Amino acid sequence: VGGWGIEGAVLAYAASVLLGVMVSLLMMVRLIPIRLSFDRRLANEAIGFGLKSYAQNLVSHLNYRLDVYLLALFLPPAQVAYYTIATSIAEVVWYIPNSVGTVLFPKLSTEREDWVHGVTAEVCRHTVLATGLASLGVLATGWWLIPLFYGRAYRPAITPLLILTPGIMAMAVYKVLTRNFTSRHRQQVSILAASVALVLNVGLNVYLIPRWGVEGAAVSSLLSYVVSATVLVTVFRRETGMPLRRLFILRQADVIRYIRAWFRFDWWLARRRQERAEDDAQTESAERVTWVLGK
Repeated sequence: VGGWGIEGAVLAYAASVLLGVMVSLLMMVRLIPIRLSFDRRLANEAIGFGLKSYAQNLVSHLNYRLDVYLLALFLPPAQVAYYTIATSIAEVVWYIPNSVGTVLFPKLSTEREDWVHGVTAEVCRHTVLATGLASLGVLATGWWLIPLFYGRAYRPAITPLLILTPGIMAMAVYKVLTRNFTSRHRQQVSILAASVALVLNVGLNVYLIPRWGVEGAAVSSLLSYVVSATVLVTVFRRETGMPLRRLFILRQADVIRYIRAWFRFDWWLARRRQERAEDDAQTESAERVTWVLGK
């Protein structure tokens, strides 16, 4: 696509998506025979579920990206570039809750409701821990990673990155809890949370960007992320009666599980070192025998 510019980039992206779909279809055909048929009841259920999920994703996407458009409206392109770099780095942390949610959703969709809530709370506190550690890594390294990869001219992206990072942690909670509501066909709760956050985000951006620049956009996103997570936490607690500590604080059983996992990992490393030492000894012995026979 060299020489095609933006059109080439879009074409390459579309081709990669199409290739992935084709490969997935071929793999599925080998496992499950595909037969063309129409089930009205299934179609109605799928359309109803899909429309609610689409609305949820649309509002969430606007909440994530509308600040960039408002920045372009109020500030020069260079300022937009600073903010885009900050968000792209901060959102790397979202790979953790996104991956967790991908695995969690199909499991929640097939289990009874009381079990679903307990597993959601357990997954949430572990995800908060992992996301918190990753966020600390961003806070500790962001100030020198941006000049290292983008150059000194992009140092203004550091401050919005540091502001956005706590909000990324809040959205990790949102991304886990929204799987709980979606698995119970209650996307309207997530839509409500994202809509409230979107209205707040737009209002704060319009007020803060002309006054604080990219830092104002970062503060707006931070507060909107916290609000959206707070709405879901509030509804989740009202429906389940769970205390906050079950969502955010590791329990004794969790700590014991981590300790056991660490000892298993340490045992595995020791075993690997021992096997490597035995292999090296056997290799050295074989080389000596070969040397003696050669003489």
